[in-house]
Amino acid sequence: MTQKRIIASIISIVLVIGVALGVRELLRYHTISFTFASTVSGIDVYEDIEYSDKPSVIAQLSSAGSVRLKEGQYYLIPKGKDIAQDKIGFSVSKDETVAVDPSYSAQHLGGLATAEQPAITSLLTKQYSAAMAGYEIDSVTLYQKGEWAGVVLTPKGMDRQNPSSYYRAVAQKMNGVWKVIGSPQVVLTLDNTPGVPRSILIAVNTIGLR
Repeated sequence: MTQKRIIASIISIVLVIGVALGVRELLRYHTISFTFASTVSGIDVYEDIEYSDKPSVIAQLSSAGSVRLKEGQYYLIPKGKDIAQDKIGFSVSKDETVAVDPSYSAQHLGGLATAEQPAITSLLTKQYSAAMAGYEIDSVTLYQKGEWAGVVLTPKGMDRQNPSSYYRAVAQKMNGVWKVIGSPQVVLTLDNTPGVPRSILIAVNTIGLR
């Protein structure tokens, strides 16, 4: 009888430990809700595992919705027309909402830049008429959803084998109208170009000459 009680006690302890571990594991899962911008038609979700050569999709959504994910690091790749299909990272530590609103693809932004360049050229020529007399626009590059523009200005007749004295500028499109932020600079910084996201400044500072 004593032996049976010991066995029963052991079984009870094992069951309690198993239930406790199960509850603990369940508590590590959280509900992550995804909202989609109008340009997004779906997402693939991956666990962000370091040194993983062949990541596998752990969740797919073709419309806004929710999934249960274990605490950790993840990334998603959006699907849709004219959007950048770059990784968007996020972490899971509690129930929360992830807004999926990617930038346009480089190809789509390139097409938009061609269409917007005359307006940006006109703006710079009007705002900096004296300085622009000796300069020309080398390139216009758009970012995010086409609302930010990076402009490279080069001296007319510049020797491209030994380029010098060229400037960069940032413009923002607000309510359908372009506005130059700050003034053209050799190097754009948060001080001389206030109100511009750091990522935009870094990108514009690295634009190469055509």
